[in-house]
Amino acid sequence: MICSVLNVPELELDKIDCKTKLSSYERKLLSELCTILEPFDKATVLVQGEKTVTASLPIPVTLGLKHQLKLISVDYNCKMIKSLKSSVEERLFQFVEDEAYILASFLDPRFKTRWCETEQIDQCLAVVKDKLSQVPTSSEPPCDQNSPPCKRAKNDDLFSFMPAPSVERKRNPSGISVSSEMDDYLSDNCIDMSKTSFVLA
Repeated sequence: MICSVLNVPELELDKIDCKTKLSSYERKLLSELCTILEPFDKATVLVQGEKTVTASLPIPVTLGLKHQLKLISVDYNCKMIKSLKSSVEERLFQFVEDEAYILASFLDPRFKTRWCETEQIDQCLAVVKDKLSQVPTSSEPPCDQNSPPCKRAKNDDLFSFMPAPSVERKRNPSGISVSSEMDDYLSDNCIDMSKTSFVLA
């Protein structure tokens, strides 16, 4: 709503017969507010899916919000930025340490370990390997399909903190053990980020 009002040119707004007019300062303040809240709007839309898989999103979204808040430069809303940073850390970082969400993010072929800081990758892989060690091995060979290359969706700022996926690597031909399957999974490119959700059947 606020952004819609700000999209109307100031001269057009001045023509509207209204007792209260927005000053230049107020327009700037509201413009900053729209910039600050835009990543939160995107995050809300992403994680509130009812018919899509969203369990893999809390960690990348939380880290994306933290990253976006660092990038925002404002003149008037500095306290709000500081408060939002603190709130994201306090309320959302519980997901970053949660094993279920770590597994969900890792198993999402859009993310894999791209959301991890370098020092977190080993921790993430340890959690996954621990769970994989509990899975009985199969004698069937792995599926031989190649994943499409990962591309960033246009205007996908929320996940801009993640590095681009590495170049395609050769698959492990043995693929019998669960560990080999995990290596194969990690060696495949991520799927396109524009595929923002997986529809539940």
